[in-house]
Amino acid sequence: MAFKDFVPDKLRFIILLLTAIVFQFSNSIYLTNLNEVVGGKALTVEDVKLIASASFIGMTMIFPILFRIKFRFMSRTILLTSSMVIIVGNLICLYSDNVLVLLVTSLFVGMFRMIGTFECLSSIQLVITPKRDFTVFFSVVYLIVLGSIQLSGLLNAEISTLYSWKYMYVLIISLQLLVMAVLWFLLRPIRLMKKLPLYQIDWLGMALWTLLLLTLNFIFEYGKRLDWFDSMYIRLATVASIFLLVCAVQRMIGLRRPFILPAIFKYKNLLRSLLLLAVLQIFLSTSSVIMNAYTGGVLHYDTFHNTSLNWAVFVGVLLGAAFAFYWVSIYRGPYKTIFFIGFLCFVLFHFILFFTFQPDISKMDLWLPYVLKGFGYVALYISIALYAAEGIPFPHFFGSLTILGFVRTALGGTMANSLCSNVLQFLQKRNLIVLSQEIDFVNPTSNYVYNNVLNSSISTGQTMEQAHIAATQALYGNVNMQAMLLSWKEIFGGITLFGVLFLLGILFMHYANPSFRQLPQFSSIWNYMWKKGYRRK
Repeated sequence: MAFKDFVPDKLRFIILLLTAIVFQFSNSIYLTNLNEVVGGKALTVEDVKLIASASFIGMTMIFPILFRIKFRFMSRTILLTSSMVIIVGNLICLYSDNVLVLLVTSLFVGMFRMIGTFECLSSIQLVITPKRDFTVFFSVVYLIVLGSIQLSGLLNAEISTLYSWKYMYVLIISLQLLVMAVLWFLLRPIRLMKKLPLYQIDWLGMALWTLLLLTLNFIFEYGKRLDWFDSMYIRLATVASIFLLVCAVQRMIGLRRPFILPAIFKYKNLLRSLLLLAVLQIFLSTSSVIMNAYTGGVLHYDTFHNTSLNWAVFVGVLLGAAFAFYWVSIYRGPYKTIFFIGFLCFVLFHFILFFTFQPDISKMDLWLPYVLKGFGYVALYISIALYAAEGIPFPHFFGSLTILGFVRTALGGTMANSLCSNVLQFLQKRNLIVLSQEIDFVNPTSNYVYNNVLNSSISTGQTMEQAHIAATQALYGNVNMQAMLLSWKEIFGGITLFGVLFLLGILFMHYANPSFRQLPQFSSIWNYMWKKGYRRK
């Protein structure tokens, strides 16, 4: 990194590490205060989630050209430009309520967020691991990324509670301005390696894959709201996604240097990793769909107290990252064991909550499940990424990360959440019908609830008609809550059983031990890109 000579080495490391954390805290839409954003911008929940998904898609699609950008521009230019784009993006997202504008802005904010983070972390990799060990570097990177996600949510909730959801944008813009000021004065505008031009990049292929992911996210995000294929928009989006997929695959196969190389799909470890990530997204979907509804709708936690559970997840992330680092970097234990332990944490998460779902539990009762979730979350992300990289040459590595990102962040989460949400809707309707059949004055529970609310309403001076309405509403609310709790238990119980079967499958699968693999030197990567992949012919 082209720091000025008077900057000490330790200070350089601290500056770049803090800058990477600032980039990870930055986003286009902050989902912690989803309801406030929806109300403030007069958008639907699906609109805001799709905009947030665009940011993850941008982060995923920029992977294959990260080194091309690093070798084309100076570090000072990359970081200052990334900060500037994020500042402009946050200003647009703060004041605009146009979905298309927010969608495009979020896409570019995600791209430059990843570009800035990569530039920082790649510049301090020799400090993190002087031996350039893959396992050490990935353990630290995922700790920074996943830990920042939890801390960002906590900070967002604190600011929203004390001030307004808009002040998170103000904070991020201020931090990015501070980053720009520090880097402007401490970095030199020099190039440490020969410039590698940005030619022979499949920009059209990148656009096709990006549009495909955005279209699929639209289908799965809005499907439930628009009643799936009864909606003309869903049918048109489905046809468009098929067309985009055909065009993207045809270009990938027929082009000499496509955006995603078809040779990437021949690696068995990558295909197994995609399956593991898909199952992981199913486990994670219950937290997004059910736990937020439970803590907010049944336990009546506000945004601040709901997000405070992130502290438990953060503790789990720290423990999981430490365990993963020890297992894959020091002990060099088999992947099978860490996969089993990681998914076991999620099975226990669902098993414990299956017996915990009640209308009046303490917040401390949720700490252990959330710690287990954070532990398994980071341990599996680290181990699956390392397992996917086993046997893949470095020229194909970033393409494989893009494919993993399709399932991990760009599309897999939306699909899993959509599946969980639709299954929950079906079970809740069915259970509501079943429980409603038992509601009459012969049933002692319903009779008690109805008469208790009726007498209380009359004693407060309400008319008989108002008292009957209040009692009926209370009875319906009680039945609806029981139907929700029963549906959640069915889903958590089903996922627990599925998890047990999946754990048995992991035990019968063969996985290699982690190997010592070095991150290649920048000069080697530059020479490969110039001599093998991207020189003019």
